[in-house]
Amino acid sequence: MDNGLLVARAEYADAEYEDEVWNMKEYAAGDEPLLLLNPPLLPMTELRGYATEDRFYNAKGDRVRAYTLRIGDRFTLSEAAFDTAPEAKQYVTFDADAKKYVVGEKTDDQFCAQVLTKIYRTNMTMYKLQVVRLSD
Repeated sequence: MDNGLLVARAEYADAEYEDEVWNMKEYAAGDEPLLLLNPPLLPMTELRGYATEDRFYNAKGDRVRAYTLRIGDRFTLSEAAFDTAPEAKQYVTFDADAKKYVVGEKTDDQFCAQVLTKIYRTNMTMYKLQVVRLSD
């Protein structure tokens, strides 16, 4: 899975793991949205672009870090994370089946974020989002 996907917390993991390990499930309206974002651990950090979390994915079976989102939190996603390229000030929700952020209207019943700005990087277009709504 790519960094930046939304998931929800399922049951507490087996005692064989260390503390704070939970199983995950697909995010749905009404769930607490958790943002997957594993920090990169790289030997080469001379170039800032190589060490940005939004360029990484998590391998199947890996344990990943998930952050509880709050209103006002900001994070950056690549253009590939969206169903269509958004513009600044547009709103996005999350479609767990498609594993994509969906550009559309502001919602009051599930996770919703607003696109703050478009960021151009070498060979990549990114979007900075700000959380404006969480699930009830």
